[in-house]
Amino acid sequence: MKRRVLIVFAALVGLSSLAVVRAGGGSTSSAAGRPCTAGLGIVQGVIGGGQVCLRGGLRCARRRDRQYHRYGFHCHSGRLVAESWRKLRRVLHIAVIQPGSPCPATRATGDLANVVSAGFVGTAWGQGPAYPGGLDRGEGRPILSYLDPIPPASGFYGSEWFGQKVLWIVARTYSGPVLIRGRQLDGPNELRFDEGLRPPREMRIPRSARPEPRGRPSYTRCGLPAATPIRSMASASAA
Repeated sequence: MKRRVLIVFAALVGLSSLAVVRAGGGSTSSAAGRPCTAGLGIVQGVIGGGQVCLRGGLRCARRRDRQYHRYGFHCHSGRLVAESWRKLRRVLHIAVIQPGSPCPATRATGDLANVVSAGFVGTAWGQGPAYPGGLDRGEGRPILSYLDPIPPASGFYGSEWFGQKVLWIVARTYSGPVLIRGRQLDGPNELRFDEGLRPPREMRIPRSARPEPRGRPSYTRCGLPAATPIRSMASASAA
């Protein structure tokens, strides 16, 4: 039986500093569904339809530069250049609530068309400069819905992580990188992001070369069984 599950988001933006660096070292390829070998700077991603382990300094395909952007890398010269995200990975100060308690969801601060750009439609949740889009359900709070069990036709089929699309939108007033992470408010579980049978624990939006609104299509993933509504927080850290 299919069940409709809701995740209520509370989005925060913090301040930190960031620098662009070139990292060295190698990595190993990743078979489908298998996590990358743990190591500093190693990120598992999907490039050209296949799962790979990414690390600064590795050879890359310049024609797929935009795909590498999804994981915080650039490929302009045939070698991956990684942005340093370490300073954005500060401790998450996220509220803990009892199961069944009201969720302290983020309030609306206006319309995306007015806050970000006329090209975006929907509610601006939180103070920005990064806003989760597509979460309007007419209930006055940001809600993400997804199907459990995962349908066979879904790209998530075979994974333990459910998911749904979220378009993260960054205002033109901020051109730096954004790091997005999350976890459950009324339990110990985490949120994950984007594609893969075992999706990444964080999502990266690289800096922009010029001040302009940015849209980052993504998936938000949840690995919990759907017995009750799940209250979660996504935290966006900006430099």
